[in-house]
Amino acid sequence: MNTDINIPLTEKYRPKTLSDIISQENTIKIIKECIKQDKLPHMLFYGPPGTGKTSTILAISRTYFGDSYKSMILELNGSDDRGINVIRSQIKTFAKIKNISNDKPKIVILDEADSLTIDAQFALRRVIEKYTRNVRFCLICNYLNKVISAVQSRCMIFKFSTIGIKNSIKKIKDIMESEKIMGINNNTIEKICNYSEGDFRKVLNLIQQRNFDDNFIIEYFYHVKIDNYNICYHLLKNPKSFNETLTIFNKINEEYKINFDDFLIMFTDLGIKLEKYEFLNNLSEIEYNFYCSTNSFGNFFLISLCSILSI
Repeated sequence: MNTDINIPLTEKYRPKTLSDIISQENTIKIIKECIKQDKLPHMLFYGPPGTGKTSTILAISRTYFGDSYKSMILELNGSDDRGINVIRSQIKTFAKIKNISNDKPKIVILDEADSLTIDAQFALRRVIEKYTRNVRFCLICNYLNKVISAVQSRCMIFKFSTIGIKNSIKKIKDIMESEKIMGINNNTIEKICNYSEGDFRKVLNLIQQRNFDDNFIIEYFYHVKIDNYNICYHLLKNPKSFNETLTIFNKINEEYKINFDDFLIMFTDLGIKLEKYEFLNNLSEIEYNFYCSTNSFGNFFLISLCSILSI
């Protein structure tokens, strides 16, 4: 009997070893060398969500401590325990007690460290200094600039980049084959990876839904109800004049909260062919007016328009 059938894919396929981490080759190379020399530093991982920061420190812990790693680590979330008390109580208590069954320093994993208050961060700095012989800290955050320089200077800093599209697609195909997930074509997989912007956790959550069509993509990625989208599309199919096109766009923006750029991206991404040249001319005139108004949106609008014209 398959006991892990209900486990989310994000947990089922969480990397177990450092070699399983994708798209962070330089970081993993440095960390492996530190472990090899038994000189694990305090670490600060920063970068976008879903890029493997937490998975990396858990893989480090497994490699460093073996099967007993759970007793050698303390995991906390800075967004839940933001104040100075968590530093003085849980972290300090864990840090000052040396593990007699293992001569290696323990590891404190502090996720969302950029959510800690300034006072808590200064207290953390003092704990890092005082208990370095007993413990190593791994701070994880999305925004490096929200961590005070006094803490940063005591850590080896690693930047985690978004997962590359090619790596995401290859990994997703392997997982789909393992899970026997059928009916999702390569084009849809590529769209999902593109829309997820390098967040592999988001990709896995989407793949687990196993039900994809253009309606799903419109509603999930653009947050537009498909009925509203269809209304907007039909409104825009036939306008003849610039003023009529602009009026319809204003109506769409006010009633359905869809901006020009969002709508154009939807057209382009979904491969919708616009055959009404009058409409395209009207769009180009709108773009020209934006450009002349020195609105920075004008350049983006022009790029989107060119994409549509090239379909």
